[in-house]
Amino acid sequence: MKTSQLKSGSVVLFATAAAGNVQPSLVDTADVLPELASVIPQFLCHDNSMVIQQVNVTGCGTDPSVYGQVDSLTDPVTSCGYLSGEVVRQIASAEKAIGVKVEDFGKAQAYSTGALQALREDANWNSVTWEEGYFFSWEAKASVTDATGWPNMFEASHPYSTFWLATKNGNPTFPSAWDYTVAPGGYKGSRTWIRFGENICEQVVMPTAAPLPTPPTAPASTPAPATPAPEQPTPAP
Repeated sequence: MKTSQLKSGSVVLFATAAAGNVQPSLVDTADVLPELASVIPQFLCHDNSMVIQQVNVTGCGTDPSVYGQVDSLTDPVTSCGYLSGEVVRQIASAEKAIGVKVEDFGKAQAYSTGALQALREDANWNSVTWEEGYFFSWEAKASVTDATGWPNMFEASHPYSTFWLATKNGNPTFPSAWDYTVAPGGYKGSRTWIRFGENICEQVVMPTAAPLPTPPTAPASTPAPATPAPEQPTPAP
């Protein structure tokens, strides 16, 4: 897997040639982020990041009318939709949250710290600085009509650029690094993640020290048989 990393100020782009191969695992929130357990009991996790939006055409199909707000995202294939704005705001406001990552299956991953603040404030990403690369094009439209806040986050100036939206021109749509209807090779899906500054993808279980082996018990010693006393001759009468 080929990965490149570019840095510019507080923004980092992680571009992965096989982003669609990521298979997040299901985590119990109470085990790793107890402060959010009442907000979202379980979540999909990979690389210290929590999924807050997902489309996987293998399980969702290619009709965006099935895409909408859901209470949870717990299956990496069949879960299709996005968490509510209130849930996303609470996750983004968690003390350990450090950034946002977007993924277009098979194309790229982009990471931004500025995008996190927009989720906290229910703003869009059109004023957020992103690095461009591997099919993402962050040239924002000057006057937005659809990017009104989660889940409608970014509206590009060019019709075949990045649109991270759930509704476009009044119609349901999928978030995509390209317009999903003309995505090279066909649209495969997308995810939005909130990244955390520590390991949240598994509960760390301290190994239990193995008990010391019990020394073998020495067999009880068997007393040696007594040696009979020599026979004394009987004295003559």
